[in-house]
Amino acid sequence: MLDQSLRCFTEVINAKSIRLAADRIHIAPSAISRRIALLEHTLGTPLIVRTTKGVSPTEQGRLLFEYATRALLDEERFLKEIDDVGALRLGKVSIVAVEATIGRILPQAIQAFRTRFPGIRIAVHIVGAHEVTEALIHSNVDIGVTLNPAQKSEILLRMRWPQPLRAVMRPDHPFAGRQRMSIAELLRHPYALPDRSFGIRVLIEREAVRQSIDLNPTIEANSLQLLKRAVEESDLVTVLPPEAMRLEIEAGTLVAVELVEPPLNKAEICVLTARGRPLTRAAGEMLKCIKAMIADVIIK
Repeated sequence: MLDQSLRCFTEVINAKSIRLAADRIHIAPSAISRRIALLEHTLGTPLIVRTTKGVSPTEQGRLLFEYATRALLDEERFLKEIDDVGALRLGKVSIVAVEATIGRILPQAIQAFRTRFPGIRIAVHIVGAHEVTEALIHSNVDIGVTLNPAQKSEILLRMRWPQPLRAVMRPDHPFAGRQRMSIAELLRHPYALPDRSFGIRVLIEREAVRQSIDLNPTIEANSLQLLKRAVEESDLVTVLPPEAMRLEIEAGTLVAVELVEPPLNKAEICVLTARGRPLTRAAGEMLKCIKAMIADVIIK
């Protein structure tokens, strides 16, 4: 198998930092520095330079990085082909997702998967929208689930699920009886919004710029749970996709009103994988479970 020193080196170049690389692969920074020093001694040339902007490869380091990246990918393909031969009695599936996607589809898909493959471990990390694609590209993550991701050549769209954004408020709010309303009307009232780590906020900001609206939320938070509780307890309004507030709508503690702006109605949850990185058989089976759950919800 590929020398561990090359793995450390590629992580440092990707992270542009020895410390960040150490955090990612759970190896002490001093150990990584020693491994890179050993590579430099073996090859007889400097491989990295340290600048105020972080660690960068020398010209020789760039050549080594390209070689090691290809070699790691070839090794990964080989190991995953070996894994595919197995009977899925052991293994792991890793998922990164945004908070807005965990209301129903992921829990149900995970339960369906566990029923079939109880020996497979499942790791789920909830992150900001921009972190989903970064994790797929730079980490060994199998599946990403996010809202309206930016298109990137390294990312493969596997499936999508419409999630038009809605104005959200208490049942006794003056807006609660409306059938439709504009984002401009909504934002003239005290409101709460997710922070910029959420794809929801990105869509709202784009529409605000288009309509020359200055955003000034009363509450800004990195938690949809907090936003929902704040709206339930006050006269504030917010904007959320249906999946993020399904339980509250069913319980009658929140109501949703359609927004008229087409860009906000085109929001969708997307299921992604890294292009060029072969899926393990376990990850492929998890994708099938997610697809089945999405199809079931859309039909209903």
